[in-house]
Amino acid sequence: MQTFLNEAQLALGDAEILAHQMLAFTRGESQAKRVFSISDLLTRVSRLCSAGSGVRCKLYLPGALRCVEGDPTQIYQVFHNLVINANQAMPSGGTINLTAGNANLTPDNPFGMPAGHYTVASVKDRGCGIPPEVLPRIFEPDFTTKADGSGFGLASCQAIVTRHGGAIRVASKVGVGTEFLVFLPSTDMTATPGAVFSSPRSPVVPASAGRAGGRGSRVLIVEDQVDVARATRGLLKHLGYESLHSATGEEAIATYREHLDSSEPIDVILLDMTLPGGLSGMEVAKEIRRFDSLARIVATSGYFDEGNLAGGSTEDFAAILPKPYSMASLSEVMEAATGL
Repeated sequence: MQTFLNEAQLALGDAEILAHQMLAFTRGESQAKRVFSISDLLTRVSRLCSAGSGVRCKLYLPGALRCVEGDPTQIYQVFHNLVINANQAMPSGGTINLTAGNANLTPDNPFGMPAGHYTVASVKDRGCGIPPEVLPRIFEPDFTTKADGSGFGLASCQAIVTRHGGAIRVASKVGVGTEFLVFLPSTDMTATPGAVFSSPRSPVVPASAGRAGGRGSRVLIVEDQVDVARATRGLLKHLGYESLHSATGEEAIATYREHLDSSEPIDVILLDMTLPGGLSGMEVAKEIRRFDSLARIVATSGYFDEGNLAGGSTEDFAAILPKPYSMASLSEVMEAATGL
């Protein structure tokens, strides 16, 4: 059980990290530079990618790995995207090799990189590979070969690494696998003291929250990230709640309406306010309240600001639950929302 809880907290923490970076990237916001080791980032992403899947990660991290300077959460987003892609390239399972090392490149290096000192990370899978006619286009914005892809992932990876003064190189062969090399300029400085990732934040529960319900209540999780939804469902089950999952706002509205007048109504909605594409979280909340003014909606997000709650306020929700949230925070919010 403790292993599961740790994996769930990682998934929820990733939701906050990626939400922050997605919005920062699209807004062109710059982040404060820090000196950090990529070992911690690779270790974290290796644990997350193997949770609940047939894919496992092998880590090869030297003890004398040089640090890099920049925004660790942005670099983590790069590794996260690359590992998720590697995972998806092996639907039947397999092994992803995550390797890091120091590289002192000369002007005539085979990677086409400027001469200098780099910290290099390799993400290597034994999956389906990338066709040669597709390979030159994989970093283009809006280009994707996935039916449900956005084309944003690899484009954002390249943009982030370029802003850090580095580059990404890729080699792939159909039926053999793919390897991404991430080159980041290294530094001899020591890592900045302090945790790389933030701790869970406290929920906001209005004093007026509460309606008949309690443990055993039915919760609709509206969340586009499958790993986050899976983690949340596990936490809710441990706390004694039943749950359903909708990946889009449109699906959530249909599901809630379907259950409204049934023998199994939905008691609480955990609504991600930063749903990509389609209806926004606020639009979903307004539509559900149009046919059920008593709907108990808990707003969740890793990036709460005035943009997330445009057209509304904290008083419009049963509670505000920032990601990443702990089991204790989730329990507190659920008890308030169900009136326990």
